[in-house]
Amino acid sequence: MDSRRVLIDGIAFENSGQKGVQRYYLEMLRRLPEDLSCTIFFNQPSKASLPQKADLIYRTEKFPVSRQNIWGRARRKFKTLFHSTRLPKAAVFHSTFFTRSPVPGLPEVVTVHDMIAECHPDLFPADLEPHVIQKKECILNATAIIAISEATRNDLVRTYPEVSSRVTVIHHGADHLQDFGVAAEKAGDESPYVLFVGDRAGYKNFATVLAAVAEQDWPRRLNLKVVGAQFSESEHQVLRQLRVESKVIHAGRVSDAELKGLYQSALAFIFPSLCEGFGFPLLEAQHMGVPVIASDIPAFREIGGDSVVFFKPRDPASLVSAITRFLEAGEREHFTALGRQNVRRFTWENCAQQTAEIFRAAAIGGS
Repeated sequence: MDSRRVLIDGIAFENSGQKGVQRYYLEMLRRLPEDLSCTIFFNQPSKASLPQKADLIYRTEKFPVSRQNIWGRARRKFKTLFHSTRLPKAAVFHSTFFTRSPVPGLPEVVTVHDMIAECHPDLFPADLEPHVIQKKECILNATAIIAISEATRNDLVRTYPEVSSRVTVIHHGADHLQDFGVAAEKAGDESPYVLFVGDRAGYKNFATVLAAVAEQDWPRRLNLKVVGAQFSESEHQVLRQLRVESKVIHAGRVSDAELKGLYQSALAFIFPSLCEGFGFPLLEAQHMGVPVIASDIPAFREIGGDSVVFFKPRDPASLVSAITRFLEAGEREHFTALGRQNVRRFTWENCAQQTAEIFRAAAIGGS
């Protein structure tokens, strides 16, 4: 057994989604102390950026490449020329997506990003149950469990009380945002707007934001700008029914540089989720110098504290009231300054160092 090596599955890197989870592993693993090394193994070709210091293994016998897929077969062959295909000896296994160790008896560490599916099953489709069962097995068998917030830890322990002594809270970092790119230039005649970024379905609570735009007290010249996937037909229908089509501007999917410009030119950033495990966009917005309006939920209270203006998650009028605060003299500047101070609490160096301690302790305790 290599007492310094962490074996990691690459599932989180094998898809084009899960950007926040990919960011977590990329930034944390690239900062692991020099006394630890990591090996990431893949059953599918990776589709995301990988930490440069990690050793990579492509288990080519797992790659489902057909005989007709010439490019896929060539790519698989290329991988095997430069990377090992055999799992090395290691001290601990860390799953990126609730899988068990491929090596029997190896101590297992798992990071839990949220417990939303378990605590709010009404917000998810029924076919998610197999994932919940798989996640439960991974959690119950873990030597050590990392929760990314106290809010997530509390949900986890309420759901599985027997693991309480094995859970440690380690916050994400946010200092990668300093490399966010060059800001886009703001158009001089553009109307003021508040910004919404990301997914809109289910617990993301976008419906409350649209209802707020339709409120009589919504500021007359203020628009809502939305970054993300194209509006669905049902969303267009809601816009028409609420008669807010002229006030809601869809910006589409944008580059990091364009997003930075949208953040910096916004009156405020709105984060209306009904539940979250952490909340990267909250810190992202504060790092870009825009004040944050967020739903009053435990994770956002923990991450944002007094630097955020909170509203009742299902109350459009409460959201409108929060927005109007930033129309008052000095309020926007005050919360912008508090946000810049708050975001300094979250560094990837701290995250990596604390995670390394978990790996070392799990390796000793598990062995």
